Amino acid sequence: MTMQPASTEIASRTAAIVEELKGLEGPLLPILHGIQEEFGHVPQDALPVIADGLNLSRAEVHGVVT
Repeated sequence: MTMQPASTEIASRTAAIVEELKGLEGPLLPILHGIQEEFGHVPQDALPVIADGLNLSRAEVHGVVT
C-alpha cells in the first residue's frame, strides 16, 4: 500500500512547481504536467494552490484538469 502525501506536503510541492513555471507563456498546462510528474496524478489539494498562484478561479483550473 502506498502512502499519499499529506495535504501540506502537496501544497508546498505544488507551490514550488507553480513558482518555477508561472513565468512561462500559458503556464497552466506545464504546471499541471509538472504536478502530474511529481505525484503521478493531479491531487485535488493542488487545485487551490495553482489557482491562487496563477490568479485563476478553482473552476478554471478544474476545467482544464478534467
